[in-house]
Amino acid sequence: MNFDLYLALDTEFVWNRTYYARLGLIQAAFPKCSNILEYSLQELIPFGRTSETQELMLIDPFEAYVDSLANALENPSIVKLLHASTQDLQHLHIWSGALPKNIFDTSIAAAYCGLGANMSLQKLFVELLGIELPKSETQSDWCRRPLTDEQVEYAIDDVALLPAAVEKLCERSKELGTFDFLCEDLKRLDNPELYAELPIEQTWQKFNPSPKLLKNQRATARYCALMAWREELARKYDVPRVRIAENGAIVEASLHFPKTEAAAIAAGIKHNYVGDYMLAMSDILEAEIPAELASMEQPDSFAIERFVKNAKPIVDKLVEELHIAGQHIASKRDLVSWFSEIESPEHKINSGWRAEQLRPLLMRCV
Repeated sequence: MNFDLYLALDTEFVWNRTYYARLGLIQAAFPKCSNILEYSLQELIPFGRTSETQELMLIDPFEAYVDSLANALENPSIVKLLHASTQDLQHLHIWSGALPKNIFDTSIAAAYCGLGANMSLQKLFVELLGIELPKSETQSDWCRRPLTDEQVEYAIDDVALLPAAVEKLCERSKELGTFDFLCEDLKRLDNPELYAELPIEQTWQKFNPSPKLLKNQRATARYCALMAWREELARKYDVPRVRIAENGAIVEASLHFPKTEAAAIAAGIKHNYVGDYMLAMSDILEAEIPAELASMEQPDSFAIERFVKNAKPIVDKLVEELHIAGQHIASKRDLVSWFSEIESPEHKINSGWRAEQLRPLLMRCV
């Protein structure tokens, strides 16, 4: 990766009563005189901070045009610096339509530097830079205007410090010999499927039916149809999924299909959406199981459990040797899926550095 041309990004949003996050602020930092972003004063939130080496911007998503940031996000010659990037990039994709390229995620990078997985940005700055930032505005309403001086100062700190943190992470990963592994895995963030909305009819893939449910094909068909029904309503009315029905209610309605309003409420369908359920009931009842589930062989749960138990010490040993967090070597979900896709060239354990470091050891457990 070439870090001469970078764009450090962060977002602030409100996301507690809606399906879609309300993007309230976009923070950006990039090298001085590089002209990566060009916004007018009317499109920005004013603040007093200056830097000799960086341009610092607080972009107002309610006023700003999307073109400048969208072009930068999609430009593969500009490396985008973010922490725990997927959620921010999903929000920016919804706002701008851009599919980002060339991402450096400091949360992932920390996992390749012996710092563990899911380290917060505040802790990362303390660890790498010795700088402790306040957390006072984490619960702020970022959609209100005007923003307070405290919000503005809080918002700009993260992106201003990100480039220095990235430099330290690159140094550490090179010292540990994991930099090439890190770069290989960061390329996965270029996958447009990470940012595009999943088609409604495929929603069940986010909430895979349990082995118990899979034994009943009619119930599985209803489960997939109910998941799609809930997702369509959540997007249509812009409400959280749980406001319509919690996951447990979807399972209950799949196994014991309610055919009256009273039965639907008893199963866990929220009262405000029972009418929508009754309108969709016949379609849900007649739904067919997705082809990929219909053809799926029933997993041998005992064999999988035995394999995962034997594989875990292998992953733990690699954690010690490589200084990479275990879930970034192979999570339990990775191991379970690999067990049924041992020869698939598309599985991440069968390609790149994992194919060399991990796969031969796992084959001994099969």
